Amino acid sequence: MPSAPPPVSVQFLLVPHADLADDDPDDPSLSPRGLAQAQALAKALRQAPLSGIEVSEFRRTQQTAAPLAARLRLAAARYFSRGEVGEIARRLQQRYRRGQVLMVTDPDMLAPLAAALCRCQVAPIHDQVWRLYRVRPASDVPGQVAPEPLPQP
Repeated sequence: MPSAPPPVSVQFLLVPHADLADDDPDDPSLSPRGLAQAQALAKALRQAPLSGIEVSEFRRTQQTAAPLAARLRLAAARYFSRGEVGEIARRLQQRYRRGQVLMVTDPDMLAPLAAALCRCQVAPIHDQVWRLYRVRPASDVPGQVAPEPLPQP
């Protein structure tokens, strides 16, 4: 009889990219405020036991995660954000079984990605508030999504 897969004890920390500059309409970098937000994120999560950092193909997500990645000496992995959300969630859940994983994404992807990861209902997130969303995938209990404020620079 095959053994059961190990229980999932991963938590995804979803964060929207920081504030954008007006430099490139297709792939903007972070504004000075956004760079300060990225530093504040690094400070806020400096003690987090991260097992991974995921960023999209866009410069804005990479720059948001860069200070924390450097502080923790973790290389950020890239996911393709324009793919099907369910497939992105499935790949992430296969890659990470334990610990906490920071995901930096575009604000319009927060609710769909959180819902796909936790397999639960998530209300649309319409605001551009600088928040962290803790997502606990469903295993033997229903999945959960809990928003938390992030420190302002």
